[in-house]
Amino acid sequence: MRISDHPIIRERYADFGPTLAASMQPGGDGFVLVPSPIAPFPTTVVVGGTLAVNAQLVPATATLSAQTTAFLGDGGAMQVQAPVGEPPEDTVPLTITIQVGADAASAVPVRCTFDLVPAFTLTSAGGFNVAPGTTITLTSSDGTAIQAVSPPAGLTIVATGADLAVTVDAGHAVGPVTVQAVDGGNAQRQARRVITVA
Repeated sequence: MRISDHPIIRERYADFGPTLAASMQPGGDGFVLVPSPIAPFPTTVVVGGTLAVNAQLVPATATLSAQTTAFLGDGGAMQVQAPVGEPPEDTVPLTITIQVGADAASAVPVRCTFDLVPAFTLTSAGGFNVAPGTTITLTSSDGTAIQAVSPPAGLTIVATGADLAVTVDAGHAVGPVTVQAVDGGNAQRQARRVITVA
């Protein structure tokens, strides 16, 4: 994670010397250590990309080591949660903003940004546009055997190994449609892709 807006906190992270995470996957655990009092303002979590990902920041419930507790001082630890069922299409930035300061009047925003990385992605050799009445094949990027998750109305999806053959009804309206897939052997690994019916 990268602390970007407050030099004092950057220095304190450098002094502490932990291995900072550069990324996390949906369903995984990410922690933000804030070595300064957290002001009474809402935190914000913004995820890039075209698909909604309802990530949130909550107080950490994990037991902290004595070293971490000493590092935090009057600050606190927060946990980042991104739903396993809402993976981004590709790797996207996730930016957290926390207001820190002894009181509301002295509060300043501190931001950290890291990558939210899907377990795998859905690819297509011919792009992601498909005409009504035709079929597009989506393939898991790592060869995972996959299944479709709740296929949208107007699509018929047949899974074969790492491929999803997605057939669009002839009368389907034009526009974007989201296809979701899950690892056939691990429900914690999912992927989404927007195809455009045109």
